[in-house]
Amino acid sequence: MPWTGGDCGEDGPTHHGLFDFAYLRPMPNMTVMAPMDENELARMLATAVQHDGPIALRYPRGRATGVEVADPVTPLRIGKGKVLCDGDDLLIIAIGTGVQQALKARDILAAEGIFATVVNARFVKPLDQALLLEKLPHSSGSSQWRSMCWQAGSGQQSWSCLWTMD
Repeated sequence: MPWTGGDCGEDGPTHHGLFDFAYLRPMPNMTVMAPMDENELARMLATAVQHDGPIALRYPRGRATGVEVADPVTPLRIGKGKVLCDGDDLLIIAIGTGVQQALKARDILAAEGIFATVVNARFVKPLDQALLLEKLPHSSGSSQWRSMCWQAGSGQQSWSCLWTMD
Protein backbone atom coordinates (compact mmCIF):
# COMPACT_ATOMS: atom_id res chain seq x y z
CA MET A 1 0.00 0.00 0.00
CA PRO A 2 2.14 2.92 -1.18
CA TRP A 3 0.94 6.38 -0.15
CA THR A 4 2.32 9.85 0.26
CA GLY A 5 2.40 11.20 3.78
CA GLY A 6 4.23 13.36 6.26
CA ASP A 7 4.88 16.97 5.34
CA CYS A 8 3.68 16.89 1.73
CA GLY A 9 5.52 20.02 0.68
CA GLU A 10 4.07 21.12 -2.62
CA ASP A 11 0.51 20.24 -1.62
CA GLY A 12 0.59 22.91 1.07
CA PRO A 13 -0.41 23.03 4.74
CA THR A 14 -3.82 21.37 4.27
CA HIS A 15 -2.35 18.11 2.96
CA HIS A 16 -0.13 16.79 5.70
CA GLY A 17 -0.22 13.08 6.52
CA LEU A 18 1.22 13.20 10.02
CA PHE A 19 -1.00 10.48 11.48
CA ASP A 20 -0.24 7.70 8.99
CA PHE A 21 2.54 6.03 10.98
CA ALA A 22 0.47 6.28 14.15
CA TYR A 23 -2.55 4.47 12.73
CA LEU A 24 -0.59 1.93 10.65
CA ARG A 25 1.96 0.86 13.28
CA PRO A 26 -0.54 -0.83 15.65
CA MET A 27 -2.01 -3.00 12.87
CA PRO A 28 -1.08 -6.67 13.34
CA ASN A 29 1.70 -8.02 11.09
CA MET A 30 2.03 -4.66 9.30
CA THR A 31 5.44 -3.51 8.08
CA VAL A 32 5.74 0.29 7.80
CA MET A 33 8.64 1.96 6.00
CA ALA A 34 9.71 5.25 4.42
CA PRO A 35 12.67 5.87 2.06
CA MET A 36 15.28 8.61 2.40
CA ASP A 37 15.78 8.93 -1.38
CA GLU A 38 14.79 7.42 -4.72
CA ASN A 39 17.35 4.61 -4.51
CA GLU A 40 15.93 3.49 -1.18
CA LEU A 41 12.40 3.87 -2.59
CA ALA A 42 13.27 1.40 -5.35
CA ARG A 43 14.73 -1.00 -2.77
CA MET A 44 11.63 -0.70 -0.59
CA LEU A 45 9.38 -1.42 -3.55
CA ALA A 46 11.44 -4.56 -4.25
CA THR A 47 11.12 -5.47 -0.56
CA ALA A 48 7.34 -5.02 -0.67
CA VAL A 49 6.99 -7.19 -3.79
CA GLN A 50 8.91 -10.11 -2.27
CA HIS A 51 7.37 -9.86 1.22
CA ASP A 52 4.55 -12.21 2.17
CA GLY A 53 2.48 -9.89 4.32
CA PRO A 54 1.08 -6.37 4.50
CA ILE A 55 3.46 -3.47 3.89
CA ALA A 56 2.81 0.25 4.01
CA LEU A 57 5.32 2.40 2.15
CA ARG A 58 5.25 6.16 2.67
CA TYR A 59 6.84 7.83 -0.33
CA PRO A 60 7.64 11.50 -0.79
CA ARG A 61 5.69 13.64 -3.22
CA GLY A 62 7.38 16.16 -5.44
CA ARG A 63 11.06 16.51 -6.20
CA ALA A 64 13.52 13.69 -5.59
CA THR A 65 17.03 14.06 -4.19
CA GLY A 66 18.74 13.16 -7.47
CA VAL A 67 20.68 10.06 -6.45
CA GLU A 68 21.22 7.26 -8.93
CA VAL A 69 19.14 4.14 -8.51
CA ALA A 70 21.36 1.07 -8.18
CA ASP A 71 21.11 -1.65 -10.79
CA PRO A 72 20.16 -4.28 -9.88
CA VAL A 73 17.72 -3.13 -7.20
CA THR A 74 18.07 -5.33 -4.13
CA PRO A 75 15.43 -5.69 -1.41
CA LEU A 76 16.15 -4.43 2.10
CA ARG A 77 16.26 -6.59 5.18
CA ILE A 78 12.98 -5.79 6.94
CA GLY A 79 13.38 -4.00 10.25
CA LYS A 80 17.03 -2.98 9.77
CA GLY A 81 18.10 0.64 10.00
CA LYS A 82 21.37 2.05 8.72
CA VAL A 83 24.05 4.20 10.34
CA LEU A 84 24.90 6.95 7.86
CA CYS A 85 27.63 8.63 9.91
CA ASP A 86 29.14 8.23 13.37
CA GLY A 87 29.74 10.85 16.04
CA ASP A 88 30.18 10.81 19.81
CA ASP A 89 28.06 13.75 20.96
CA LEU A 90 24.55 13.14 19.69
CA LEU A 91 22.38 10.42 18.18
CA ILE A 92 19.93 11.61 15.51
CA ILE A 93 17.29 9.07 14.48
CA ALA A 94 15.51 9.99 11.24
CA ILE A 95 13.18 8.37 8.69
CA GLY A 96 12.03 9.18 5.19
CA THR A 97 12.65 12.68 3.88
CA GLY A 98 13.70 13.72 7.39
CA VAL A 99 17.00 11.88 6.86
CA GLN A 100 18.22 14.52 4.39
CA GLN A 101 17.35 17.25 6.91
CA ALA A 102 19.11 15.32 9.68
CA LEU A 103 22.27 15.08 7.56
CA LYS A 104 22.18 18.85 6.98
CA ALA A 105 21.74 19.41 10.73
CA ARG A 106 24.71 17.12 11.37
CA ASP A 107 26.89 19.27 9.09
CA ILE A 108 25.80 22.46 10.87
CA LEU A 109 26.49 20.89 14.28
CA ALA A 110 29.91 19.60 13.12
CA ALA A 111 30.90 23.15 12.21
CA GLU A 112 30.19 24.03 15.87
CA GLY A 113 32.24 21.08 17.17
CA ILE A 114 29.26 18.81 17.93
CA PHE A 115 29.56 15.44 16.21
CA ALA A 116 26.40 13.42 15.64
CA THR A 117 25.62 9.86 14.66
CA VAL A 118 22.81 9.85 12.11
CA VAL A 119 20.67 6.71 11.86
CA ASN A 120 18.30 6.18 8.96
CA ALA A 121 15.62 4.13 10.74
CA ARG A 122 14.00 3.10 7.41
CA PHE A 123 11.28 1.16 9.25
CA VAL A 124 8.73 2.43 11.73
CA LYS A 125 7.59 -1.14 12.21
CA PRO A 126 9.52 -3.18 12.99
CA LEU A 127 11.90 -0.65 14.49
CA ASP A 128 15.56 -1.66 14.66
CA GLN A 129 15.73 -1.54 18.44
CA ALA A 130 19.07 -3.38 18.55
CA LEU A 131 20.71 -0.66 16.45
CA LEU A 132 19.29 2.14 18.61
CA LEU A 133 20.36 0.40 21.82
CA GLU A 134 23.83 -0.12 20.35
CA LYS A 135 24.29 3.51 19.33
CA LEU A 136 22.74 5.42 22.24
CA PRO A 137 25.39 4.61 24.89
CA HIS A 138 28.03 6.17 22.60
CA SER A 139 26.21 9.51 22.55
CA SER A 140 25.60 12.08 25.25
CA GLY A 141 22.15 12.89 23.86
CA SER A 142 19.59 11.89 21.27
CA SER A 143 17.07 13.52 18.97
CA GLN A 144 14.52 12.30 16.48
CA TRP A 145 13.77 13.96 13.16
CA ARG A 146 10.24 13.08 12.21
CA SER A 147 7.22 14.18 10.22
CA MET A 148 4.53 12.37 12.15
CA CYS A 149 2.63 12.63 15.40
CA TRP A 150 4.27 11.48 18.62
CA GLN A 151 1.49 9.26 20.04
CA ALA A 152 1.64 5.72 18.58
CA GLY A 153 4.20 6.85 15.99
CA SER A 154 7.86 5.95 15.73
CA GLY A 155 8.80 8.72 18.17
CA GLN A 156 6.91 7.12 21.02
CA GLN A 157 8.09 3.66 19.97
CA SER A 158 11.80 4.52 19.77
CA TRP A 159 11.78 6.48 23.03
CA SER A 160 10.00 3.65 24.86
CA CYS A 161 12.67 1.31 23.51
CA LEU A 162 15.44 3.60 24.79
CA TRP A 163 13.77 4.26 28.16
CA THR A 164 13.63 0.55 28.97
CA MET A 165 17.30 -0.16 28.26
CA ASP A 166 19.48 -1.23 31.19
